[in-house]
Amino acid sequence: MPSFDEYFRIFENFCCDRLQVPTLALDHCSLSYFNTIRQCEYWDGPRDTRRVLPHVNLPDLGTNTCGTPAFDYHYKLATEGDLNIRLRIRTGKSRDEQRANVLVFEIEANGRLGGVSKSMADGWYRRAHEALRDCFLSVTDEEVRNRYWKPAMAAS
Repeated sequence: MPSFDEYFRIFENFCCDRLQVPTLALDHCSLSYFNTIRQCEYWDGPRDTRRVLPHVNLPDLGTNTCGTPAFDYHYKLATEGDLNIRLRIRTGKSRDEQRANVLVFEIEANGRLGGVSKSMADGWYRRAHEALRDCFLSVTDEEVRNRYWKPAMAAS
């Protein structure tokens, strides 16, 4: 499968040949990580979210409720001048016929680079990848990662 660099080179050649653009300058970059967790051994619904994401705590509203609670948390962190992190954690329903509860978390790094070359943007993507990894490790439970996710990753 061709890599991003190969596709970028094809696109850049098209822009130069067909559109007479001398070089491409990258202004805004983004890198995202998404994960969806279906009901399973370690997460049975929104009330179990703290088992997977220890820093997420559902508030006790002090009222009688019926049904399953739902939530949608957004966090935005500025880490460096050209690198911002957005974390979104939410609940939802699966799209299949079971309509099971799912936990979705999204981590996005984005930044404005000010019209730089592809090679300059590559450095930004390395930093963004490290920032996403660090965010993932800081918000997810170590035991869940080691007990449930690493074995699955090793098997693939």
